Amino acid sequence: MKKSFYILISMFLLGFQARSQTVVSNVIAKREENRQIRITYDITTLDSTVRYKIKLYFVPTNTSEKEFEILDAEGDVGDNFGNGKDKSILWNPFKSDKNFVSKGAFKITALRYKDGMVYVSIKSDSNQNKQADFWMDKHEVTNNQFNEFVTATKYVTESEKLGKNFVKTKDGWEQQKNINWHYESNGEKRKTEIGNKVPVVFVTWNDATAYCKWKLKRLPNSFEWEYSASGGVFSKGYQYSGSNEVQSVAWYQKNNERNSLNLVGTKAPNELYIFDMSGNVSEWCSDNFDGSAEISGKKIVKGGSVFSSQDALSLKYRSPMQPDNSYGDVGFRCACSVENKDK
Repeated sequence: MKKSFYILISMFLLGFQARSQTVVSNVIAKREENRQIRITYDITTLDSTVRYKIKLYFVPTNTSEKEFEILDAEGDVGDNFGNGKDKSILWNPFKSDKNFVSKGAFKITALRYKDGMVYVSIKSDSNQNKQADFWMDKHEVTNNQFNEFVTATKYVTESEKLGKNFVKTKDGWEQQKNINWHYESNGEKRKTEIGNKVPVVFVTWNDATAYCKWKLKRLPNSFEWEYSASGGVFSKGYQYSGSNEVQSVAWYQKNNERNSLNLVGTKAPNELYIFDMSGNVSEWCSDNFDGSAEISGKKIVKGGSVFSSQDALSLKYRSPMQPDNSYGDVGFRCACSVENKDK
């Protein structure tokens, strides 16, 4: 049976506003003679260093049908796009593995990223926190990155000064002497190049804050962290960061066969193309954990780690931790205000 197409066009740009100095324009879709559909668009931005991840979706008019991402399109779709006119995406719905519906709209999303960070735009209905848009690291800070900071500043971590740390053993977490960020979670000296590409651990909240300041960034607050982990304006309401299938997005207790940390970015990203916000290492947030006097002054840690149960990986889960404590499964990532990033 021959299909007919009623092509309606819609466009949505993450972070589209005057201060972003970004324009996505001339979005046009048309059916070609070979029955393929070509979508063309322009990207104009005054900041040539900003790159975009372009995604194409089809949104059915019938609300009983689900919106879906078109993964088999060709052309100017995918990663690492910048300024340019007449960008072109070509899609053949007859060869698609999706059941294409006859009425609906195409939606283009453009995820802004720069210097390893993703632009996170706040929904208008989320402003009960008076939270502004911000940038968030795509990955947890690695040993390599932390080493650059230490080399440049001669910084000495608090655990190095204290001379002991909490190490993962078969019996749980035990405090051992002379353990610091140069070591694996189990207390063994880090030897391989692979170890340099895993998240840095055995760092306190104060150590993480010092690194962020050196990078002209800061730790995210718990609202920013959870909002980014949930996918921001593109959130699909998953229980974990990027999926309801925890195995696809997180390293945790049940799939941690190495009994150690894993390389950043080896699981699937979430809707904002941010990695490892569930699992691998738990992450420091900037704000205090509210509650009883027993936890007064403690900071919020979120995300769960390779040693955590599945429950600890959920987006709402959080735990309190003393800012001068450091463990072999607690690391961090940085955030940055839009004003600081765009300077």
